[in-house]
Amino acid sequence: MLGVIDVKVSRGGIAMVVSCAGHLYSWGENKYGQLGHGDHEARPSPEPIRALEGKRVTQFALGNTFVIALGETLPMKAITIKSQRETKRSKSNKRLHSANPIARHGEN
Repeated sequence: MLGVIDVKVSRGGIAMVVSCAGHLYSWGENKYGQLGHGDHEARPSPEPIRALEGKRVTQFALGNTFVIALGETLPMKAITIKSQRETKRSKSNKRLHSANPIARHGEN
């Protein structure tokens, strides 16, 4: 059985769990790509976020359209999984320069 450090559920219909090994899993609605899997397909059960392979996540926070993950192998950086809706809004405000649903804080 998967050892769990933390589980969170948003009102936006997404859920995430971080394992004792530091792997982040997500599932639920994915209308805007907020699950971090690089697509818009809903997930009925937890799936690992492949973009974080090799990283050890220790903490995370989520909202209806975003997830922020922090970890031991992510020194002084947060990996933010943003929905494409939020990315488009940020682009119009010129705050974010990438349409990639996964953007690393401090990178353009």
